[in-house]
Amino acid sequence: MELIALQCKNCGGEITIEDDKKIVYCPYCGTQNYIDDGTRTVKIVDEAKLEEVRLRQEEFLKRKASEEELNGIRDKKIKQRRIWRVFMVLAHILIVIPIFLLMKNMDDTPSINLILGMLGYLLIMPIIMGVTRPSIPSKKWDVKEKSKGRLILLFYISFAAVLLVAVMAGVAIFAMD
Repeated sequence: MELIALQCKNCGGEITIEDDKKIVYCPYCGTQNYIDDGTRTVKIVDEAKLEEVRLRQEEFLKRKASEEELNGIRDKKIKQRRIWRVFMVLAHILIVIPIFLLMKNMDDTPSINLILGMLGYLLIMPIIMGVTRPSIPSKKWDVKEKSKGRLILLFYISFAAVLLVAVMAGVAIFAMD
């Protein structure tokens, strides 16, 4: 145990304190004196650093959990997209092939009802495909540009098909006259 000598702030008398004491009374005037050994400040700084580290760790764990959840959702949506593609291909095959078989069995010019039906199909089907297509959530470095490009390509292909059917309808109308 080490004794330290200090002066009283009130009367200036000499006070002797022990190392582990935080409060000392002056033997002359009885004034209560508080002893600050500096450990409190160091402790506060350490607690602040520990709190900062804890917050960073919590943020990291939240981000990791969020990414894992997003990856699970992405995997589920990718499976849904594959099923959707197979369904759309089968739907096109079941609708388009009978129409072309009907056109083949006709005389030289297909009927206007068949051409208008095909035109309606080519106008409505891309809209149905765009609305029912499952979206896949992407990561931070967003890859939506690819999906936008594919959507634009689908639009141009549909537009070209509609023009082709419109030309066929025009030819059929002029052939009737």
